Amino acid sequence: MAQKSQAITRLQHSSVISPITALTFYNEASDRVYLLAGEDTWLKVYDVQTSTLLGQLKIFYSQPIHGIHVSQPTSDQLPPPNTTNNGVLIWGGHSVTLLPPPPPSPHRRPHPAPPPTESHAPDWIYDGILYPSPQNQTTSVSGALALDEARETGFGGVEENSEAKRENRDDKARCVAVAMGHVSRIWHVKFGRKMDGKVEVFSFGEDCSRQSGKNIWSAAVLSRGERDPLVATGGNDGKIVIAGKTKGAGAGSADAYEELDLTLTFDEVLRSLPGSKTSTAPGSNKAKPTFQRYAFLSDNVMAATASGRLFSATMGEPLVWEEIALPETMTSDLKSYNVLKSPAKNTALLGSPSGKLYLYRQGHGARELASFPEKVSDIVLLDSSPGLPSEDQKPQSWSVLVNILGLDHALILHYDSSTDTSTIDSRRVMLPEHYIVTAATFCNNILVLGSRTGSMTVFTVDPDTEDFLAIASRKDCKAKDAITCIVPIPDSPNNSSLLATCRDGKYRIYTLFPTVQLNLEHEISPPLNTLENAFFTTPSPTTPKSQLILHGFRGPHFLSYNDTARSVLASIPCGGAHRPFTTVSRPTDPGHMRFVFSKARDLRVVSQSGAGETVLCKGGHGREIKGVASSYSPSSSDEDEILVATAAEDTK
Repeated sequence: MAQKSQAITRLQHSSVISPITALTFYNEASDRVYLLAGEDTWLKVYDVQTSTLLGQLKIFYSQPIHGIHVSQPTSDQLPPPNTTNNGVLIWGGHSVTLLPPPPPSPHRRPHPAPPPTESHAPDWIYDGILYPSPQNQTTSVSGALALDEARETGFGGVEENSEAKRENRDDKARCVAVAMGHVSRIWHVKFGRKMDGKVEVFSFGEDCSRQSGKNIWSAAVLSRGERDPLVATGGNDGKIVIAGKTKGAGAGSADAYEELDLTLTFDEVLRSLPGSKTSTAPGSNKAKPTFQRYAFLSDNVMAATASGRLFSATMGEPLVWEEIALPETMTSDLKSYNVLKSPAKNTALLGSPSGKLYLYRQGHGARELASFPEKVSDIVLLDSSPGLPSEDQKPQSWSVLVNILGLDHALILHYDSSTDTSTIDSRRVMLPEHYIVTAATFCNNILVLGSRTGSMTVFTVDPDTEDFLAIASRKDCKAKDAITCIVPIPDSPNNSSLLATCRDGKYRIYTLFPTVQLNLEHEISPPLNTLENAFFTTPSPTTPKSQLILHGFRGPHFLSYNDTARSVLASIPCGGAHRPFTTVSRPTDPGHMRFVFSKARDLRVVSQSGAGETVLCKGGHGREIKGVASSYSPSSSDEDEILVATAAEDTK
């Protein structure tokens, strides 16, 4: 009888995700920015511009890192003459070490770094700094740490080591300002920009959290002169987020968006028109015109007024405005009410209270496209992506669903770009009673609609009447909140999955079964109060997989949110959701975004050439993991590929 093998299988450490307990920036002379992060006992170095991990070094035997200080001059502070950089000071608990100065290019380190020497202070270290030392003095960390080269402050009340306290008494430090801004203890205070005699101060306390709701455990601020500072935060979930643009304007792209933040009155728009001398007379009792609707056509935005006038602004610095010439009958028809949508590049549709639908094509002017028996109450795009196609893409054919006031059905209009003609689909969309369509899409030739009260409804063509009839409907939001968009999910099995956004702040993923039943698969609550739109990015060499981008509002801010990376691409103060607005993003790089909206009686134009926030390290759970399971991957031919699922108290 063969004996069983007595071989012992030894567990090997593979990877770990720990809280980020310390952060600091290192700004190289070549304007490359690096972030040094303390994760457990390890020091990790990231390239901020490329979001890549360059290397890591174990610092302490068992003590987590609590603080990092790099000796380097800031942009407005030069080092004393005949001094040298003293390196990187790292501490945690009683442990402390001093690393040699970083090489000229940390991403090109020629040799592995030697293991650091761990020294110990007599008490807990709360903070530490380095100051430049004379060039003829050697910095040494072998054996003990010299306090004349590395000055630790706050050794748990050990008075003889509290150098900063003695200096403060000698210099007669005084309080210059006090402000209340936190409801709990403050852990970090950092200085930012210094402009016009003012100094920015960043504070981080126990009440601070990031977009994912996890508490901030560490923070760092890099002042960049007049540019917005970079702010790095690390959490208990191991996630590192950089707030601020990490790449130069446009990131070297020829089609980059511009940086704009403008506030314009209607009179200022009129005065900017070529050869225009008209304006609203001061003190006039007549109501001043205002912009009522907006739509992006390409690199220009169309704005419609309540008096039926159309204006177009070409984006750039400065904006170039022109008024679009319209027939008098059309201007009169669009007075007091109009619907404005852009179904394709360089194209706009306008609906009027008389039931007429007008088509505007850039370079071709405006003309009547269709006429309906009653008021056009809305135009619903069957492709609601807020991204525009590339310049080399051929003109698009498109379809829209038209809501007509008082009718029990909606109509679908098709436009053929090759012949510049339109047809109204003979198959009417028969609507349930009081059903107002707010979103629409086709999924495998099946029409799916969303309503103003939150219903998702499936329509198929009835063989007898040849009309679209509702055969299945469901409502998953708790209140009467509108479905704002429905988009197919790329590469889903049989192209049968849909994503729907709702004004209740949630998006839901549905599967449309061959039996024409709509099944709810997921319900997700991103950090937005209301959702207005969603789209999936176009894969690119830098981002080979599609990412989900959400547009919506949180409080008084408009947010463009990358739900795949869990990062805020843009946060724009606008006053909240109840206002006319339009937005557009680059499909391959959604950090490039434009947002036009009304605030009070003013027109606001905001454009940015890069994301306002970057996830440097994705992290994982922020609380205790309570469950774990494993399974072979059903979609992989590799039998050794195993899926591992974890669940924690943070509900992730």
